[in-house]
Amino acid sequence: MNEHPHQIGAYAQGAPAGAQRRDLRKFLARMLALAALVVAGHAVILAMPSEKGSYLSAVIDKQARLRSLASPKLVFVGGSNLSFALDSPRIEHEMGMPVANMGLGIYAGLRFMLDSVVSRLGPGDLVVISAEYQLYRGLYNGEDELLEVLEAFPDGLRTVDWKAQALPLARALPTFIKNKTNRMLAMLVQKSDPRCVYCRKAFNQYGDLVALDGQPGKDVATMALFRSKSEQGPIEGDAIRGLRRFVAAATERGARVVLMFPAVPLPLYEKNREKIEEVYERVKKDVPVPVLGSPSENTMPAQYFWDWVYHLVPAGRDIRTGVVLERLKNYLASSPSSAASAAVPRRAG
Repeated sequence: MNEHPHQIGAYAQGAPAGAQRRDLRKFLARMLALAALVVAGHAVILAMPSEKGSYLSAVIDKQARLRSLASPKLVFVGGSNLSFALDSPRIEHEMGMPVANMGLGIYAGLRFMLDSVVSRLGPGDLVVISAEYQLYRGLYNGEDELLEVLEAFPDGLRTVDWKAQALPLARALPTFIKNKTNRMLAMLVQKSDPRCVYCRKAFNQYGDLVALDGQPGKDVATMALFRSKSEQGPIEGDAIRGLRRFVAAATERGARVVLMFPAVPLPLYEKNREKIEEVYERVKKDVPVPVLGSPSENTMPAQYFWDWVYHLVPAGRDIRTGVVLERLKNYLASSPSSAASAAVPRRAG
């Protein structure tokens, strides 16, 4: 009872402070252990072999076909609009040139689409760029789909500009890990679907997606054309410069390049006319390449689209293939220097 009041107060305040420090150290230790487990789990997922049957794994077959074709050949470059839009056997027959349909997914980015084919071009080749409008606005360097493509096709790493793409790819890594985990879990619990559309086996040898037959569609007219914030941004200077570099490199190799905008539902063109036409005007002004048709001339009724704004049903694909053939034949007929180095197009039938 001889203790002074201020000594008792100091002891009472000091004991809880020490306990709080111990609790804080325990909490931090647990958080570090949890973080280590998460990092280790992600590392295990990243180290596991890629799933070779996925949709984007079709890049393996598309690149193999491109390597196997001698010049002159016809090469289509773009995103998934091309996967759903072309009847390549018909195009090959009527154009008299072997065809490689390189279309895959827009989130692989325009840089990869261009840089992964340019070294395979040769004299007399004709390249048709059909880049989705998003590829000019925020998707030039790619997102999570590029990581999946590079995992399936490591040779594609040579196309990566690490200075420009390291940060976008780092941001995309969590999404890539989540998607890879989901694919792996689906493989364990689901049986193989013989009618799978978003699978590697859904493509034919030319690179066309041919598994879509009688599958129920969606109301694409109500969908957003530009979905993410990055897609709604301004036209990227890097995209325009990348196109210019590609055209110059292709020309140096003796190839010709034309640009054709992808087919989109008419209601979405009307809703996004300003952004779409801005891309058209910028390409005409700054990219030295013939443009075969304006955006308004590349619209189709919404009934011809399947599950997204660029994905055509088989009936739409047949119509679109006819449009592509007509424009390519007209281009070659009106360009004597081009026609002289190209195979002679055949009549249909």
